[in-house]
Amino acid sequence: MKPFAHQIDIVASTWSLPGFADFWEPRVGKSIPQVLTALRLYEASLITGVVILAPSGVHHSWAKDVIPDTVSNECPGGFKQSVFAWTSSLAGSAKYDRHVREALKGPDLTWLCADSNSLTSARLRSCIEDFVKSRPCLLVLDESHYFKNPHAKRTRFMMRVAKKCPFRRILSGTPLSSPFDLWSQFNILDPAILGERFIPFKTKYGIFERRFFGPRAVNIVTGYKDLDDLKARIAPHSSFRTFDETFPDNPGVLPPERAYFELSPGYAKAYEELRREYILQLEKGEVLVSNPMVMLLRLQQVSRGFVGTDNDGEQAIPGENNAVKRLVHEVQERVTEKIVVWCRFTADVSSAFSALMEAGINCVRHDGQVTQEQRDLNREAFQMDPAVRVVVGTPSTGGVGKDFSAGSTVIFYSHSFNLNERIQAFDRVRGVNQKHVVQQVDICGVNTVDERCMFLLGQRVDVISQIQDTSVLLSMLKSTSLEAGSAKTEPPEISSPDETDSISEDEAADLLEKNLKESQR
Repeated sequence: MKPFAHQIDIVASTWSLPGFADFWEPRVGKSIPQVLTALRLYEASLITGVVILAPSGVHHSWAKDVIPDTVSNECPGGFKQSVFAWTSSLAGSAKYDRHVREALKGPDLTWLCADSNSLTSARLRSCIEDFVKSRPCLLVLDESHYFKNPHAKRTRFMMRVAKKCPFRRILSGTPLSSPFDLWSQFNILDPAILGERFIPFKTKYGIFERRFFGPRAVNIVTGYKDLDDLKARIAPHSSFRTFDETFPDNPGVLPPERAYFELSPGYAKAYEELRREYILQLEKGEVLVSNPMVMLLRLQQVSRGFVGTDNDGEQAIPGENNAVKRLVHEVQERVTEKIVVWCRFTADVSSAFSALMEAGINCVRHDGQVTQEQRDLNREAFQMDPAVRVVVGTPSTGGVGKDFSAGSTVIFYSHSFNLNERIQAFDRVRGVNQKHVVQQVDICGVNTVDERCMFLLGQRVDVISQIQDTSVLLSMLKSTSLEAGSAKTEPPEISSPDETDSISEDEAADLLEKNLKESQR
């Protein structure tokens, strides 16, 4: 595909800058300008290497699709280059180490594409450091908000590496869940833009209030200040672009729909027992920081027919799964459409996939239970084969950097509480190839935590930040009793959208990982 005018323009005005940020919405086309920038820098003898860090699986898309396609379009007569994608499953053997060294030592323009999550590997970190020491490089961080936590090891590592790269680019479609998220991203770009220290940055732009949760004192962010000054500081170094302004003639998006279901008696009994137990813990003040998220996830699991166990398994709940019945109904109602179904848990993917196949609906999987190669084949089948109507997957494997634009409906069967993840997952069906209006459907349990979470997410509020205040969670649980029947209750009171515990989202996610390993399988 040839570059669009907005891609050519951004390259023309920024290619020679040491650092720049493209904060463009998903599907606007952030990747191609980075390849074009690299080619210009190489032709000017300013770089001979490129390091690209991207989410899991997306780095292979860079290596297999974005780079070769863009280079072949720009250089139809041929171009000498070497493109290498780090494969975590092979890393560690002496044979692979030799293969990496051979691939990265060539004299031509050399690309190293790696998974951001694999930065936990000492071998990958060493490989990147040796690579940027051996040649002048362009560093590209795709979805740079993965590096928003200044205390995370991968962020600190990337700050060190960035200082050794003469040219740096950061890309993100969702960089501003909090103004504080900008500091580490721009520190990687250029420490001079927002200052070299995080604490003075927080002090300058944050409004804090000290609160006590039992014996624990926490500095709560109650708001922000001087944001016009912050915008002015980053403006010369960044570009913001929305999908609608870039492609005004592209088909739009219909308002989201709710598809409700009532819990069957067996599910309702298990749900109510767990809900009452959690309310008692909250009222007694026995809840740890990690537990609020675990509570919501456990309740959501029960409403879908299982609950995670301590040995990383799942225990089935006796009774009928009305959630999956409602999903099948929604798909059957859309007989001419292609549909993307997102699930929070692997067990949900299995339930949804089995139920759809049993109903005679041809579908494919896109989650961690399928190899990367098979996921690519399944995605291609969904995009190209009229007989494949549905893809069922998890946002962690397909919600970032993947194209599912053949779909006209996105159904969230079970829900992530991370607002950015949800936005990214929905935007997979949007793009320049979009030929139809798209719609979002939320499968929602009546009088369950689903309703409360849907309300918060609909207000563009991140649920994780809200429930750090346990009083919000207690109110949420008390107002979602199944004993209330089908009567709707008033929406929960929302704290300021910017109010959050001083615990970062990445730290909260780490705590969640420790308590719910099964959610990542």
